Amino acid sequence: MKGKKYFITIIVSLIIGFLIGFFVKEQSVKKSLRYYEKLIGEEIEPEEVIEKQIEVGYGWSIKSDEKLAVDESISKMKQGVKKPEFVIVYATVTYDLNKIKNYLKSKLGNVKLFGVTSCIGVATKDGIHIGPKGSIAIMGMRSDKIDFGVAGRSFTEKENIKNVAKIVIKQAIKDAGRSITEHPTIVLIGASPGFEEDLIAGIEEVIGKDVPIYGGSAADNTIEGKWAIFADNKVIKGNGIALAVIYTPLKVGYAFDSGYRGTGKYGTVTKAEGRLIQEIDNRPAGEVYCEWAGKDKFADALRQGKVILAESSFTPLAYKLEVEGKTRFVSLHPHKFWPEKNNSLSVFAKPNVGDRLYLIEGNPKILAVRPQSVLVSALVKSKMSQQEMACGILIYCAGTMLAIKDGAEYKGKVYKIDQIIENINKISGDMPYIGAFTFGEQGLIEGYGNYHGNLMNSMVVFSHR
Repeated sequence: MKGKKYFITIIVSLIIGFLIGFFVKEQSVKKSLRYYEKLIGEEIEPEEVIEKQIEVGYGWSIKSDEKLAVDESISKMKQGVKKPEFVIVYATVTYDLNKIKNYLKSKLGNVKLFGVTSCIGVATKDGIHIGPKGSIAIMGMRSDKIDFGVAGRSFTEKENIKNVAKIVIKQAIKDAGRSITEHPTIVLIGASPGFEEDLIAGIEEVIGKDVPIYGGSAADNTIEGKWAIFADNKVIKGNGIALAVIYTPLKVGYAFDSGYRGTGKYGTVTKAEGRLIQEIDNRPAGEVYCEWAGKDKFADALRQGKVILAESSFTPLAYKLEVEGKTRFVSLHPHKFWPEKNNSLSVFAKPNVGDRLYLIEGNPKILAVRPQSVLVSALVKSKMSQQEMACGILIYCAGTMLAIKDGAEYKGKVYKIDQIIENINKISGDMPYIGAFTFGEQGLIEGYGNYHGNLMNSMVVFSHR
């Protein structure tokens, strides 16, 4: 008899616990919806059914054989879209990339390919994917409400880079069946590292500064220049650019941010050549940075002329911009000290003489949670409800990925790269998305135009209405 009473007590406790949990979860969902609708300025009906205007699917693989990896990725993607018009591809350089491109083309037919190589692994809503040899992620889209155009080409350092970009953007617009007077809703960019500012400037000369240009610079695993770009029928190695123009009346949300915070330390570039900052406030730039970021941390590196990419990930330099009363930082990743060049400092962007640079700081927690805030920002700015989300593109700096790849401690807690997916999924729900880890990031700062930065994070989200 006592056993029966004990059993009944357990059952009742479980039922009560379930009801309490359900109620708490339901209240949490309602609270989130109310908060979110306040942000976007519209009421959201939790059960509202949105007619899907975009067929979309995604897939990924970590198989070592290129054909098997492509087959598995396509099989997964086709659960969402059978015959995509446009496919974004992110893959690691450890694959034979021409085989990847050829297999995709042979399996998918007359599809427009666009993408870049990604550092070490790729991302999807299912997680971070790092294979024994390589990894690949693809996302296919099809819609009678979207026109896609893709173009790309290689170039040499001796060419006029702005003119190269102008040619490619015009080719992409033509490929979309549009005229040069029709500005795209958004431009996706894939570029080799080193020329991003000039490429952006060339594109803006054709379409203006208000059209968002979003994407990332191609990466390899070891900063050896093995990166590549996918531009429809071509795999471009070395210096190159690929552009995808997108025309649609549907909402497109986008956001671009570093997540880092200011320190109050700043100075003006008084001498520079390309990506080498020679002087800040008429003093050797390396010495100034060393003082700002910590002599104990960087004094030996300055004296020995070391590469400091890992050490400087949490203390980069940045441009400071004011947008709608809020401070925005576009970060520049310090690369190397140059004692033989009067203690100059190289970075992975191209500041001009007269630019004011700020020291900013971050931590592992910021890097783990910022993709969620970037996604929310993209949704809020476009007034896109969670029910409307169709698919997304995640760009996340390879430097910040490596900083927390295996876990980094902050205030007693360990933050790992896998957590960026967990945090995004809390907002994105069932929305498909894929992502790359890049050697430079590009995005729009409203009121200023499009910027190239480092250690940045961006998200583009397409809507069903």
